[in-house]
Amino acid sequence: MKLKLNLHKHHKSLQLNFAKIEKVLNDYLSTHRHLKKAKLMFLELHFIGNPQMRKINSKHRGIDKSTDVLSFPMLDHLRAKSLDREISRELKAPEVSLGDILICLPVARAQSKKFDVSLEQEVLHLLSHGLLHLLGYDHDISEKEAAIMQAKEDELVKLLYKKLGIE
Repeated sequence: MKLKLNLHKHHKSLQLNFAKIEKVLNDYLSTHRHLKKAKLMFLELHFIGNPQMRKINSKHRGIDKSTDVLSFPMLDHLRAKSLDREISRELKAPEVSLGDILICLPVARAQSKKFDVSLEQEVLHLLSHGLLHLLGYDHDISEKEAAIMQAKEDELVKLLYKKLGIE
């Protein structure tokens, strides 16, 4: 499996090595039991502003305010022990879209100050959170699910920090 990370409206002020991030995510996703079937997988990463995020959040979640990250998966049930035939067929296609992650940079910037981390660290955290939603994790289902997702998120953030040389 090979992952291609496509960036949309990337801000030059963001000092991240997206080629390295793509490699780390590729290694991380190659361990996923269902994704091993895919030959080439695409992940769309969008950086947007408050007005656009508010509009999208209102339309898709009924919440009329901006938020930090939204994910729109293209495949459902990636956490299931067995996949239905349709998804299994999709993963065998030459190219598969995992979905879209939208990160609101103004919210990320505010949160980085609030949590006393760099903007880059906050973006990596939001990217990890969004990716886990694409993989089928959902912290809103239950406290148990929230704990599982948090552990996975901590693991992925730690891996990204290590591979990117972030303390």
